[in-house]
Amino acid sequence: MQYDTLVSIGWNYPVIAGMLHDRNVADAVAMTEMIRATQDGRNRSPWNEPECNNHYSRMMSGWGLYDQACGLRYDSTQGLLAFDPRFSADNFRCFFAAEGGWGQFNQQGPVGLATGNASLTALHGTIKLSRFELASAATSGDVLLDSKKVAADVTNIDGTLVVQFKDPVMFCAGSVLAVTLRS
Repeated sequence: MQYDTLVSIGWNYPVIAGMLHDRNVADAVAMTEMIRATQDGRNRSPWNEPECNNHYSRMMSGWGLYDQACGLRYDSTQGLLAFDPRFSADNFRCFFAAEGGWGQFNQQGPVGLATGNASLTALHGTIKLSRFELASAATSGDVLLDSKKVAADVTNIDGTLVVQFKDPVMFCAGSVLAVTLRS
């Protein structure tokens, strides 16, 4: 690949991630579609968008779009996992990875999520959490781990439902941490 003919799309992904963070979803989608259209489709791969060469590291910045689209925040040092989806928040599902394992997040409820359900399902390994946060107008909720009540303080701070566990919870493959939301 000649350097004078390349398209440096790796610089664009952080801009798009910023748009998603700022909830400018329409422009983020439009800009992503323009980038994806630069490839003719015969060799398109999310694992290899050629820029200066094949498997160029700057292209890995595209993975930031996933985190921002899910509104995913994770801090292993605090045992914090949080979600604030930018798409289909009334019926949303995504993959997440955490120290020790990975799983699936689900949320369902009316716009603003004043009521509804949210759950974390461990699909592999063991995940330890001290705090779970969710963009929601709910003011309280019930927290269950595998259908058993979990001791936790549930409060709403500026539009974020905060579930602070009395003791860190550990859940392993097949376990479900569920929160029923109430306003």
